[in-house]
Amino acid sequence: MEVIDSGCRSFIPAYLHPLSQQHLQSQDDLVGSPIASSKVYSYVECLETSPCKGWLPSNDTLRAFTSERAVNLSIAVHDATNAYSPKNFDSGYLDFPFDQAIQEWISQGGEPWHLIESVDGFHISQCGHAIPFDHGYNPINLIGCPRLIHTLSILSESLKIKVNTKTTA
Repeated sequence: MEVIDSGCRSFIPAYLHPLSQQHLQSQDDLVGSPIASSKVYSYVECLETSPCKGWLPSNDTLRAFTSERAVNLSIAVHDATNAYSPKNFDSGYLDFPFDQAIQEWISQGGEPWHLIESVDGFHISQCGHAIPFDHGYNPINLIGCPRLIHTLSILSESLKIKVNTKTTA
């Protein structure tokens, strides 16, 4: 299976947009032929409405440059966060463990395209966000923001919902 490299999401099948994947799951709902990802992205590029001109063009060089730039910017933010200690608030840098979420989802029998939002074909879906949280990735707990944790506790009590506000530090 050929894949496209749209940033770190290189597991997206190049020939089929996630919207088509969903329709293929229920054949009776399928109208017309499956939609190729390249055709969707070429179409929005032609209309000059592409939501992500760096990662969704047909130009391989531009996609590679955009991915490289994103990695470099993430490294710069990580380094700056570790080098700077603000007086009035705590800060921290967290990598979003999306690769781990993909592996977890596959191990549960899911398809990687389920983790991509079918509306646009490149943003993370609700399942894609939920899996890391199920395994302890919680930015509030990992950074340890006491005021925010306190506010969430009060809010959860008033709404009668359960919120995990225990810090890991």
